[in-house]
Amino acid sequence: MYSASTFPRIQSNRRLTMTKNKNQAVIPATALSRALSTVSRGAGRDGLYEMVQVSIKNGILTIKCFNGTMGVSVQTAVEDQGSGIEAMVNAQAFVSLVSNMSGAVTVLQEARKGLKVECESVSVSLKGTQAGDLPDLDDESAKEVCFMTGEAMINALQVSVSAYPDDKNPILNGVLFDIAAERMITTAADGIQGATCEAIIERGEPTRFLLPLTFVHWMRNIPSGARVTIKESKNRILVIAGDGNVTITMASPKGQHQNYPALGSIFNTVFAEDKGVRFSLEASAFYGAARHVKALGGQSVHLFSENGNLCASAKGDLGKFRSVVGSTNQEVSIHLNPSVIANSVSLLEAPEMIYNGSKAPLGASEGALRFLFMPLVVPDTKETEQDESEAEPIAVEVAESVAA
Repeated sequence: MYSASTFPRIQSNRRLTMTKNKNQAVIPATALSRALSTVSRGAGRDGLYEMVQVSIKNGILTIKCFNGTMGVSVQTAVEDQGSGIEAMVNAQAFVSLVSNMSGAVTVLQEARKGLKVECESVSVSLKGTQAGDLPDLDDESAKEVCFMTGEAMINALQVSVSAYPDDKNPILNGVLFDIAAERMITTAADGIQGATCEAIIERGEPTRFLLPLTFVHWMRNIPSGARVTIKESKNRILVIAGDGNVTITMASPKGQHQNYPALGSIFNTVFAEDKGVRFSLEASAFYGAARHVKALGGQSVHLFSENGNLCASAKGDLGKFRSVVGSTNQEVSIHLNPSVIANSVSLLEAPEMIYNGSKAPLGASEGALRFLFMPLVVPDTKETEQDESEAEPIAVEVAESVAA
């Protein structure tokens, strides 16, 4: 827990802090802005859930948001005086206000759970609400199932690039966490691509759960130097991260999906040591090629070998594209979705690629991160006559195995 002595005394504006209101606190604008930017992502869109709950007591500032199903709070040390502050103000208004401030910010209690925020010559009052309090994020029945570093967690969350972006499909719009005693495996898939990453953890209890993509995006705000604890109860997952300056607590309902192991078997098949053609690829060049293809309106990028070079080509509504993205003496020919490539390959530098044929998923591996890219099918004509815009996905079996 923090105290007022955790940080050096902040030089504040004497004129503004000399007020009849004794319930006030002083905090650097940068620290307050950082805390608000993390928490405000959890705010809802209407009613009470549009609000951010601000509590200052015993030298600790707590800011909390809740969107109806998931919530996030941040705690940090402040200089305070008086009996404490309890306020409920609009989240976006508070964020916008503080983002334009610098130096020391003085926060004071206003009537009806409102706040007055002062910085240098600026003084702004935010209306509050007495409609109620946001739900408590903690769960006394939750048990620790994982303890790891923030850096390991952030690396494991990279698989979220392969999750389905539309929350109307809650199964694919999430990341699967598979925790064991010394490792955690994260997996995501959207039907045309998949990703998995194995992270080394300090301790863990065997369990498996699915977290929504929105919540995973919140988790990516965890500081790399933090210590991260995951707790699990019957219906809820708690993620608590602290780095000595800030403590972030996030809560989400947990989901389960029994068909994700089918995706694991596909990964095992593609990455089997005795199968496939293996070659290197310049990820930045392939990423650039995919972006060019998208700009030309192309729906497919052809990755193929020619005279020892690994080439990428495409044909779109606005023109044609061709470039060298690597080298290989093996025969390679596969059509891929450029949007998938642009998003996923940007996370890699020099991955090992595994090719098992034009109708099999293409594998990409670098460190603990692995990707599967499902192939597209194009008309069986010469490359110069192919129209990649007619490409269609053929990875029906993979998509159905995950989404069933």
